[in-house]
Amino acid sequence: MTHGRAILLWTAFAVTLLFLARGLPQRTFVVGDPGLKLIAARNAIEHPARPLEIDLPRVGGRPVDLFDPSFRIHGDHTHAATSELFPLMAAPFIAAFGISGAYVLPALGFLLALAATAWAGVALDRRRSPAVLVLTSAACTPLLFYGLEFWEHAPAVGVAALATAMFVRRRSTPGLLTCGFLLGVAVLLRPEAAWYCAGLFVGAWWLPSRPTVRHLAVVFAGMALVWVPAAAASFVHSGQLLGGHVVRNMSGLSEDWWWDRILTLRTWLVPTHIAWAAACLLLPAAAIATKARPAARRAIEIAGATFVAVAAVAAARGAFGPATVWNAAPAALLVIATPGFGARDGGRFLAVVTLTCSLLVLLTAPNDGGSQWGPRYLLFAFIPLAILTADALAAVARRPRVLGMVAVVVVVAASLAVQRSAYKNLQGSKRAYGRILEFVERGTSQGGYVVTDLWWFEQVTAALYPTRTVLFVDGSASARRALALLAGETNVSVVRSERESPPDSLDSWLAGSPFVVGRQTTSRERALVLSQLARRE
Repeated sequence: MTHGRAILLWTAFAVTLLFLARGLPQRTFVVGDPGLKLIAARNAIEHPARPLEIDLPRVGGRPVDLFDPSFRIHGDHTHAATSELFPLMAAPFIAAFGISGAYVLPALGFLLALAATAWAGVALDRRRSPAVLVLTSAACTPLLFYGLEFWEHAPAVGVAALATAMFVRRRSTPGLLTCGFLLGVAVLLRPEAAWYCAGLFVGAWWLPSRPTVRHLAVVFAGMALVWVPAAAASFVHSGQLLGGHVVRNMSGLSEDWWWDRILTLRTWLVPTHIAWAAACLLLPAAAIATKARPAARRAIEIAGATFVAVAAVAAARGAFGPATVWNAAPAALLVIATPGFGARDGGRFLAVVTLTCSLLVLLTAPNDGGSQWGPRYLLFAFIPLAILTADALAAVARRPRVLGMVAVVVVVAASLAVQRSAYKNLQGSKRAYGRILEFVERGTSQGGYVVTDLWWFEQVTAALYPTRTVLFVDGSASARRALALLAGETNVSVVRSERESPPDSLDSWLAGSPFVVGRQTTSRERALVLSQLARRE
């Protein structure tokens, strides 16, 4: 019966995910990164014999080096500064279903994460409710947002969660080998998954049943089955053992390292108003101080649950910044506000995995991850954190029952409201970029050339690739060179922004070229100006 409820709840979330996906524009994304992946996937479909090599833009049949700086040139082709495995995995779905296929893997990853996290929690302690674990993973983590976008985060977390369940169970050698293989895949999808692997190995010493050296060796062997061929292929092709994605992200870590760590920590964990942080520190201190006084401790625990409920309501109303854990997963604060609250078997293991993974990610993160929804580099930590949050919610519901149940209902309801806010944020961003896509689609024609100085332009309009050739220029000299290369073409447009482009005028670009401005149209989104060029008389 317990598992039946979990399956029904999981099915309900699957249906809800499908319903939510239908309400989102499919041709645009919340940021530019997914656009890079779409371009890479379409190149893999176009030439399967060399799926990792992205064609350079061509003018008159000849390749030119005027391309988005998010791509890195390598001989006669480029590579996107992103995970190379994810576009390869997504390419068959895009080939089969069009751009709708881009969202298959993220959705499957989200659903896999729900099921696998519940499996891991129950494997650690059979007293845990799989239905509560499914609900907590869906409502009290930021994962839903990433399950609806063309990003590798959700598939990577889903694969890592499944590996975690296998790591905890350790039923057979093939199972451990598969566990290592899945962890290797997770790392190829998202490099920070390596720190989650480290967290698993460190936390293993706090498992109710410790793994042996042989167990760990088999897991490492499974990881090597993925890593060794991938590293060898990368080294042979480009001389980079870790791959271009990791090398690019790690290249800027030496500059202002300590200051960047402080700023990232503040963005992820510190709320806008210091009173929230103070309460989050005082409540666990009071709970620890009253450990020997059960009545006082219960009062502190209820106060902690009430505090988290209020924080969750505030998050649902947009009181916190989008990249902070306070906004994306306020229910997880219950684990901090009420330490040792309703501990189950494996609690220390889960806590050590969460802390180890989070600390290592903080020390190596290239930035704070942007303002998508929550600290996206910490998504792997939400696998164990979801289980700890479920334990805390179950404990709150028991003491005292009526007040505790009210607190739990408020926390879960507010967490679902947070997911609704995340969805609205995703929907609004995709619609805004959709207006840019439609603006460019109307103002240009297939087979034409678009010259732009906006680094994000090709990523945002990736759905039009390869029907338009985009040439990126980084100044007047580069623009004049691009227009000189296009001297023999007739279908040429220029896209700039009145707010974001450099102050040099379009006239300075056209000086000495065979082009003049024919027709101009403007868009309120990002103050874009699209100029269709005509030949000089």
